[in-house]
Amino acid sequence: FRIDNFLPSAREACWAAIPLLLLLVLIGILSERLWSIPVDWRSVTPVFRYMLWGTFQQYGLQGYFHNRLSRVISQPLWSSAVNAVVFMSFHIPNPVLMAFTLVGGFACSMLYLQSRNLFVLGVFHGAIGLLLSNVFPREWMLNMRVGPGYFR
Repeated sequence: FRIDNFLPSAREACWAAIPLLLLLVLIGILSERLWSIPVDWRSVTPVFRYMLWGTFQQYGLQGYFHNRLSRVISQPLWSSAVNAVVFMSFHIPNPVLMAFTLVGGFACSMLYLQSRNLFVLGVFHGAIGLLLSNVFPREWMLNMRVGPGYFR
């Protein structure tokens, strides 16, 4: 966990985050769900909690898995690709989450190798995840459930 390089890491993460965020905004506009996202002072606590959850997930993915994968797979592109597949597999069988976690997992893995800043990745993860959970129809996302709970 580093904070000394937060701003440079955040600037670098924008190259990956902005296109994904714009894609999700476009999906939200087309699905007419973007304007139904509740934005008020009561949203602060759940947003903060989800950012912490995203940081924890990035700690597990990057700090545990990717650090070990990088020792076995020396090519950053390949270790990041394998790490993204690992992250995507945690989201089986939710097809929307699988697609976004494959792309987002790869982007976060590449960013982690550059800056090793989990806080930036947690904010990135949280922003994408919160928007993702709100712009797709509920019947597609099933409250972002994964694993056996997806079929309930």
